[in-house]
Amino acid sequence: MNWNHFILLLIGIYLGYYAVNILADLYLKQKTPGGEADQDILFFSEDSQPEIIVYDDEPEQVVNAATAPQQESPAQETAPAYPSPVLESTGAVSLKELIKVAQAGLLQYTKAIPY
Repeated sequence: MNWNHFILLLIGIYLGYYAVNILADLYLKQKTPGGEADQDILFFSEDSQPEIIVYDDEPEQVVNAATAPQQESPAQETAPAYPSPVLESTGAVSLKELIKVAQAGLLQYTKAIPY
């Protein structure tokens, strides 16, 4: 037996196997008309009426006790308010700024970049 005979035999076995399966599905498992179709219908015994939902344009204002303005009593002393300094971002910079910073040697490498 050479490879050509083996491959043809293998193809014949597969075609025969699938033909038997298809014919068995078509002829042996025929559904009776109306027999199982009645069982596929779902019935719900719940009586629920539809409700109309009205959308409010203005939602209710929720007042948080921590952020709500409190009335100051004369006995309470207020702490002096110090202006906070302007915070600068340490994140995104333009390419020109990055080149200037790199030339000045101000970049700090925390770990190597894997390639």
